[in-house]
Amino acid sequence: ASVADAAVEMALAGGGGTAGSAPTSSFEVGSKVKYWSSSHKRWVQAKVISVHRNKEGSVVAYDLDAKQQAGLSRVRDFSTAPDAPAPADVKTANVGAAQAGASASASGAADAALAAKAPKRKRDGSAAAGP
Repeated sequence: ASVADAAVEMALAGGGGTAGSAPTSSFEVGSKVKYWSSSHKRWVQAKVISVHRNKEGSVVAYDLDAKQQAGLSRVRDFSTAPDAPAPADVKTANVGAAQAGASASASGAADAALAAKAPKRKRDGSAAAGP
């Protein structure tokens, strides 16, 4: 068995079935699942398109409608809560930073929209003539 096969076996054996753990059983083609999206930094809905198995028959990855070759730790049961923690192999510091960045971007966009609606000012502070 290769190192990758051993890692997969450990992930499957150590799952325990809790909400934040790796899956303890495989998903079949057509199953609705949740996938941890690195780009969205959250669990997203997905559907299993195909199942990749090693020569011993153990599941090693899934092709989802949202991601090809999705790793086992990033695929969970469809009942996984949207706010469930990220998989253990994901750097959670980046998740918080991305969420903070999204908040900052949203507030920055709101500030820009308000500034666009405000009356134009001349350099001396008096209101400029409108359009």
